[in-house]
Amino acid sequence: MGVTFEVDHIIPRAAGGKTTQGNLCLCCPTCNRHKAARLRAPDPRDGEAIPLFHPIRDTWEEHFEWREEATILAGRTAVGRTNARAVLTALRVRGIVVSCADRDRILAEKDPARLERWLERAILAASVAEVIDESRAA
Repeated sequence: MGVTFEVDHIIPRAAGGKTTQGNLCLCCPTCNRHKAARLRAPDPRDGEAIPLFHPIRDTWEEHFEWREEATILAGRTAVGRTNARAVLTALRVRGIVVSCADRDRILAEKDPARLERWLERAILAASVAEVIDESRAA
C-alpha cells in the first residue's frame, strides 16, 4: 500500500506555529486530520490532557513500540496512548457514518491493542462493521 505523506506544522498555525524548518514534519493525512489544531489530547487511561508527540523534540522509541505479533503500533506512554483514540476521527474523515451505539462501543474500549487494530482497519474500511468486527482477520 502506498501512502502519501504531507507536510504538517508541529505547532499548528492556528496555535501560533510558524512555517519554519524547525516546525515542519511529514505526517500521514489521517494523523494530520486527527491532530488538526490540537497541541494536547486526552490519555485513554485517565483522560488527562497530554501533549501530542513532537517529532523533533520527542524520541519515537520512548513513546511507541512495534508489537511484532500483530504488527501494530502501541503507545508506551501517555503521549503514545493519545494517538490510539483516532478511530472515530479516521472514520469521520473518510465520510463513514457511525451510529450512536458504535460510537459508544468505540469510546468505551479500553484495550489499546484492539483500539490499534480498529485504527488500522479504519484507514481502509468501507464501514464501521469492517472496523469493529473482531471475527474479521486482523
